[in-house]
Amino acid sequence: MYNKDLIIQKNEIDRRIKLLQDQLINQNIDYAFIIQNADIFYFTGFVSASILLISQKDTILFCRKDIDNVKNFSNLSNIVKINSFKDIGDYIESDKIQGFELDVVPYSMINYFKKILNPSKLVDISSLIRDVRAIKSDVEIRYIKKAANLLNILCREIVNYIKPGITEVEIFAKAQEILIKNGHQGYTRMRGFNQEMFYGHLLSGEEGIISGYLDAPTCGSGIYPAFPQGSSNRVIKQGDLVSVDLVGAYNGYHADQTRPFSCGKIDGIYYDNFQKALEIQDEVVSMIKPGIAWEDAYYKGIKIAKKLKIDEYFMGYFSKVKFIGHGIGVEVDEYPFLSPNFKKEFLPNMVFAIEPKIFLPKYGVIGIENTYLITENGCEKITISPDKITTA
Repeated sequence: MYNKDLIIQKNEIDRRIKLLQDQLINQNIDYAFIIQNADIFYFTGFVSASILLISQKDTILFCRKDIDNVKNFSNLSNIVKINSFKDIGDYIESDKIQGFELDVVPYSMINYFKKILNPSKLVDISSLIRDVRAIKSDVEIRYIKKAANLLNILCREIVNYIKPGITEVEIFAKAQEILIKNGHQGYTRMRGFNQEMFYGHLLSGEEGIISGYLDAPTCGSGIYPAFPQGSSNRVIKQGDLVSVDLVGAYNGYHADQTRPFSCGKIDGIYYDNFQKALEIQDEVVSMIKPGIAWEDAYYKGIKIAKKLKIDEYFMGYFSKVKFIGHGIGVEVDEYPFLSPNFKKEFLPNMVFAIEPKIFLPKYGVIGIENTYLITENGCEKITISPDKITTA
């Protein structure tokens, strides 16, 4: 059913589990229960209707359905069929410290597990999982680079469909087609509560500066109040700038990229501000290396924006976000965050996207976004499309 290259190998699964087990030992946590799909995928290599139990020494995947598929496509050693989550109690000791992903698992489900598993204490293991996931392996980096290549193909092809008289939605539909035909998985995962996004945002004109409920610099209006983000039915005009901020996704891994496209000749204000966005990106990236605090990168970007006298328009106009970049991998919003109050340090093999964007009233949004891998000495650019405004 799947190409062998898409199956996460046993040694990689074992490595990930061992890293979390080390965290459990350090924090004196007896059991970790993994429930959320993104984390299930990370630790098993396959998304299934299951609960993964990781103790300090052992691992069991409790599977409620499709166990044959799970056994075929996950290189996890111990997979057990259960009829009810209550059966898990037969495999653990009661009155132990149990950890759950409290940032994403519903309160009602937590209460249910408290009743059937009888912990002495229930703790949040979300940050432990996110710390483990923040450091990418070679196979993860390979998948992220494949996701980035989808975006490079998109940039080469989407320029042919940006022209006067076409709507944002029509261009966005063509972008989806290009991405899917070349291997995009068709869904982007976000961890934050009520954070949802369909591929990303393809926006144009002044409506592109609309802020919304998503914790992202851009949002747009969309076509429905039920999902007020993304492309609208706005008709592209000669002289418009179209911001294509879409997420590549390959076998569970994401890459993030923004590129501006002009519909014919555009106002010079776009070029001037694009150069400022590039300056912020390049100066911030040049300072990022192992040992630098995440928040220092944010403050560096804000400082440059003030120097360039664009701070009023930087990272939002009506409403600003409090970051200039984010980690990316199995989810779009993961560690590290280039944001205030994050004193954690960058480490080798972390992957992040930086997205300096400038919101110009009466014109729209202009900016850049690239995904980078942190190396021992600095950063390697993963998204390979040219950093320029492309004329359609």
